[in-house]
Amino acid sequence: MRLNNLFKHWTYSVIAPGTLLREKYEAFKDLLARDHEAHELMAELEEVYYGRKPCGFSRVERLTEKLCQAVGCMVNDLEIMSPAEYASLKDYFRKIDFYIKFLKAPPDYNFSPPFTLSRRQLLEETDPDPEAIGGKALGLSVIAGELALPCPEFFVITTNAFYYFLEFNGLTGPISDHLAKIDITSPASLEKHSEAIIDLIRSSELPPDVTDAIMENMNAETFRDIKYWSVRSSAVGEDSDTSFAGQYESILNVPKDKIAQACLEVISSKYSPSAICYRIMHGFIDLETPMAVVVQQMIEPEAAGIVYSRRPDGEDLIEINAVWGLGEAAVSGVLTPDRFLLKRTPPFEIVEKNCGEKPFQLLRSPSCPGTRKLELPEAKKRALSIDESSATLLAKWVMNAENYFGKPQDMEWCISGDSSRTLYCLQTRPLATARKSVDLAPEREMPAEVLASGTVTASGGAACGPVFIARSSRSLSGMPAGSVLVARSVPPSYVAAFGTVAAIVSEEAVTASHAATVAREAGIPFLGGVEQARSILEDGMNVTVDADAKRIYKGIYETLAEQAKKSGKSDTLAGSPMMRKLKGIVGFILPLNLINHKSPDFRPESCRTMHDIIRFCHEKAMQNMFSLGDKKRGSARGAKHLATSIPLSIYVLDVGGGIDEQSISEASITMDDVVSVPMLKVWEGLSDSCIKWDQGEHFDWGEYDNVVLGGGIINKDSPSLASYAILSGEYMNLSMRFGYHFVIIDALASANSATNYITFRFSGGGGDDEGRFLRAEFLKNVLERLDFDVKVKGELVDAEFRHGDRNNILSRLPTLGRLLGATRLMDMRLDKNSDIPGLANQFMEGRCDFVSEE
Repeated sequence: MRLNNLFKHWTYSVIAPGTLLREKYEAFKDLLARDHEAHELMAELEEVYYGRKPCGFSRVERLTEKLCQAVGCMVNDLEIMSPAEYASLKDYFRKIDFYIKFLKAPPDYNFSPPFTLSRRQLLEETDPDPEAIGGKALGLSVIAGELALPCPEFFVITTNAFYYFLEFNGLTGPISDHLAKIDITSPASLEKHSEAIIDLIRSSELPPDVTDAIMENMNAETFRDIKYWSVRSSAVGEDSDTSFAGQYESILNVPKDKIAQACLEVISSKYSPSAICYRIMHGFIDLETPMAVVVQQMIEPEAAGIVYSRRPDGEDLIEINAVWGLGEAAVSGVLTPDRFLLKRTPPFEIVEKNCGEKPFQLLRSPSCPGTRKLELPEAKKRALSIDESSATLLAKWVMNAENYFGKPQDMEWCISGDSSRTLYCLQTRPLATARKSVDLAPEREMPAEVLASGTVTASGGAACGPVFIARSSRSLSGMPAGSVLVARSVPPSYVAAFGTVAAIVSEEAVTASHAATVAREAGIPFLGGVEQARSILEDGMNVTVDADAKRIYKGIYETLAEQAKKSGKSDTLAGSPMMRKLKGIVGFILPLNLINHKSPDFRPESCRTMHDIIRFCHEKAMQNMFSLGDKKRGSARGAKHLATSIPLSIYVLDVGGGIDEQSISEASITMDDVVSVPMLKVWEGLSDSCIKWDQGEHFDWGEYDNVVLGGGIINKDSPSLASYAILSGEYMNLSMRFGYHFVIIDALASANSATNYITFRFSGGGGDDEGRFLRAEFLKNVLERLDFDVKVKGELVDAEFRHGDRNNILSRLPTLGRLLGATRLMDMRLDKNSDIPGLANQFMEGRCDFVSEE
């Protein structure tokens, strides 16, 4: 490749210098486009890593893949422009690219047997592998073994089987492609790609080896007489410090002949919108959280529920929540369960008990699999679903579990509906407890109108925002970020929107729901038991939710809002698997070591990151293009000095149709010789009579120091003071130097609207930090009025206008030219008292002089 480029370069230099210049120009244009693309990709990576923008690792993989491709193209483009001059650059690119690929690579996955493990096999294991059986199965092995609690019979379909299933059906690539495209701030995006992945899984089949292993377990003597099963998720990471509460499916009442299909349903639930959102919020990597499946004896319960070894709000009491029938009615948040509060020490005295609203119960459905809803008689609605002796026994169990695991526990239980009325433990996991906010005052009285009050703090904290009343999970697609979500109840499916909500308000008084557990983990304030909340609160109304004080205030309460910032959502991404992996990856991408292009270390051998290579390629490409004018190549179009009445030293490089044909042989030209339409439009603004070019001098003090200290005289045409323009008939790349600040305008105004654009970059200045930053804000204000997308970082302004038709592009360029002239010394005059919006108004009305004192 290098020899081919070098041969072409020599040939064109001698035989067809014009062709060489056009080829350089095409490579330069492509390099600029790739440079822009690379910076956009790096900016997104920065948002993910430094800004904690929720993003799945599949998306990170695609971003880095595209970034490396873009940088590789830049290296190739520079090689075309300067064959053999930077020969070692490609070698350094390959090394860095290899390191990034190495860090992205997933660990080795086990596709081999065992595909199932029986309860007996798990209990015989000294230390069961959570990576093979997942969180729920690991908890069950402790319940049945170390804690010796009554537990329904079960076996586990291992994560080996999950990986084998993906490979057998060729699903790994397609699933990753969909995950890479998801924007979790968009419910529509989540729904679309989730549905596509679930369809892929449902249309696949379990490998025969896995099916055979399942049937072997079910035909074992222990399970032979069991008619119905519950098929439950046991993903890696589930039921750990991150609960995944309610995010994965449990299929109840499954007969033997439908176990395989139920397994597919559980596997597919790994990709429900809420489960995907939950994993992304917590920084889990998809393939590193495989799904194991627990197949467990189905118990038809008389009553069921949850017992917490410590109340979720942090109070030092045991809390039991109970309902008639299946416990799903309690954890789904659709009704208010019975509640017992007990002391945490033997004999576990009951200090409070309340009968909840239980209009119905869930039971096993005659049509398998599934459940049915049964209306309760009045007497049973008002009756407690468990007795005191069962409550005391549950308290003993959960405290034993807490002592064993060394942390508060969230335990699910049921009482069998047969004559034995056996109390079973169904699972246990670490309890997510609410964080208490710091009280603003001892009485916590607020000088604001109280709109409503709640009865339970499902998750502590305070937050402010506009009300959004949810009628269904689909209605969440229209919820603005930062809203206070208000609903009758909050089912697990609503978790898909938790990445963007400020607070949650529920009419149901529930602390035991899956949604409440997730809210506590994420640090989202959740106030329950707010009667008639959907009637009292209106869509769009600004409110402040204080979940700790159980109040909702009208408007934004500033002091509490500030507290909400300090004790807001937990940084669930910090220390997560994705962030740990991303830390190494961005270390080879984002840091910039090549800062000073005049340094002797500005060379390929000093490149340590992709950012270094991007910087090197861009700088050397610019130098290469602008140095063409100094080389004598006969009739080749070279850089020409542009003589103007404006005190700027400008050199023009024509790459086809930018300068009048009759002026090609001239060493110096005027604007009358320029035919590049974008350049003419910019010049229209630069030469506006309202700009006072005689005020201030665009002086480079660095050049002055060099010359004065050397005993010489500064040259006003010094290259360090020069501006440059690369022109074609419809293209312009204008790099302007005003003393200590630098401006680039890149514009294409062609007949193809889809490819047209303007990019604008402004940085530097001779004023103090405050002045430069305020000028950046002024530029942002004006550019946004011109419909540019603008990003400001300190004194750096990056703006972009894309996909406008030719007239839209050209109509904005004169204003940009006028803006350059008006702001060249503006940073010297701005201070904290400056009215930036007012000055922007004046500019749009025609003012250009911001240097003179008024």
